[in-house]
Amino acid sequence: MIDRHLPFVAQPKLDLGDKPVRPVGYWEMDGWDDRAADAQACAAIRAGHPIPVSRYPLLKSYNGATGQERRDCGNRYVIGRELGLIPWPKFCSICCSTRFVGAHNEIYARPCSAMPVCRSCHRLLHRRFYDPGTWLARAHEHAYPGAWFTKIAMIQLTREQMLWLAQQDDCFDVSQLG
Repeated sequence: MIDRHLPFVAQPKLDLGDKPVRPVGYWEMDGWDDRAADAQACAAIRAGHPIPVSRYPLLKSYNGATGQERRDCGNRYVIGRELGLIPWPKFCSICCSTRFVGAHNEIYARPCSAMPVCRSCHRLLHRRFYDPGTWLARAHEHAYPGAWFTKIAMIQLTREQMLWLAQQDDCFDVSQLG
């Protein structure tokens, strides 16, 4: 089980040369496996773990996933967090803010690959299809080697693309699509 209560300052640091030092997220640590966390969350659901009840209408389709698939994905992510399989987000994986940090899923066929993002970065992520300049400025400002958010598509993925990427080790790297 992962300790959700480690203080923010106790996180390991990643040296980026001339950029400020940033904390290393759980998704960057050796041994993190979102697929294993998802398999355990699915097993818990099959064993009777309660599924969260949403008060909200279904979301629109996004990157090849239907609104229902997005809800189901979110439920599996929440269950993974409840079971301690996924650490509670402490900071935004883009800008490192510690305020209003939630999760963003880019590939809904990989629920536990959701990344911690603050409210501001989350809004820009979803608006990138309509306002690419603002998103690219944010991504460039906070980019670091291997950053997941520098590899994502600037147009909506088709269902086939999303499902194919979900099978890859790096499900964010759209350059693999060719």
